[in-house]
Amino acid sequence: MTMVYILAKFIRTIRPSKKLLEHYLGLFSVTEKVSFYYYLINLLEHLQAIRPVFYISQLELAPRSRIPNHNNPSLLPLKLTATSNLK
Repeated sequence: MTMVYILAKFIRTIRPSKKLLEHYLGLFSVTEKVSFYYYLINLLEHLQAIRPVFYISQLELAPRSRIPNHNNPSLLPLKLTATSNLK
């Protein structure tokens, strides 16, 4: 299973400043490859306002853990505004 982080640059949040925003969201699993450049991502419930198809430049491959049977921890949940979407 391929795990990725999503670039948070184009996602609107309730943070007062973009300087305080994390650079990446996630750790999410890739559900399927839609086309050569687009991937369908399995998003969590609190991120369902975002369309789950992302361009390859919006994704960062998560490094694999060197510890056997260990997954990298995901980041804390992020609160989104009601009009959150990609530009």
